[in-house]
Amino acid sequence: MQRRLVILAALCALLAAAPQRAVAATRYPIVLAHGLLASGGPLFSFNRLARFLRWRGYDVYVTEVAAVGTVATRGAQLARQIEAIRRETGAAKVNIVAHSMGGLDARYAISTLGEAAHVASLSTVSTPHHGTSYADEAADGLGEQERLRRLINLLSWFYNRDSRLGRDDALAAIEDLTPAVVERFNAANPDAGGVYYQSWGATASPDGPGAIVRPILADPWAVIAAHEGANDGLVSVDSARWGRYRGTVEADHMGTMGLLRPQRGGDHDPEGFLLGIARELEAWGL
Repeated sequence: MQRRLVILAALCALLAAAPQRAVAATRYPIVLAHGLLASGGPLFSFNRLARFLRWRGYDVYVTEVAAVGTVATRGAQLARQIEAIRRETGAAKVNIVAHSMGGLDARYAISTLGEAAHVASLSTVSTPHHGTSYADEAADGLGEQERLRRLINLLSWFYNRDSRLGRDDALAAIEDLTPAVVERFNAANPDAGGVYYQSWGATASPDGPGAIVRPILADPWAVIAAHEGANDGLVSVDSARWGRYRGTVEADHMGTMGLLRPQRGGDHDPEGFLLGIARELEAWGL
């Protein structure tokens, strides 16, 4: 009996010493939107970042749209999930934080699908708002390589096995990221009044200084560097600019939002970065 009391007292002491969950909240829920070849599931997702923010008191949701799909398809899926989140929470609006193609999905949902009245802010990180020159090269390659296209479509199924999410052709998805197509998209999807737009870009390189781009992104980095200059391996700094440009982080494309750990050479902290966005939204009453 005495031993049990000692153990109980020790457990109580540990619980008392454990850090308490912080009390913090934005006015509206934070919605995380992923890019191409990422997911809301266990692979290349924002689940870890969402848990990090929830522990600090923020109401955070991770959306899941087709890992490979057009902006129109993915944007429609995102819009439906925004409405589901609003019904669940009773919130009038949401704050979207989007990575890569997710930023285009969000802009489509806001400007074309009528979600402007339900979105307080859109924060984008490494979104190709003006397209990416690598998509031109990739689209040309996919157009000629049926086997590669089938492989990417298979990856899409693997990421999003729920048939409701759709399985769009990989070529159409990549073509949506070419500069010419994105500029037409921009003309058709102007910023909506009442929505606060802000953006960040990222930079890395194969040999530094600063953040090191991981080997799988070295070839895209070289193509984009030749055509657009500084980039993170998939999106240039210039293309990432939209709304109020907040700055350039040192990380490659997979490291900016923690889909993979940032490469050596930079000091980017995905958790701290996202927490900073959440705290600003909170301070602004959003």
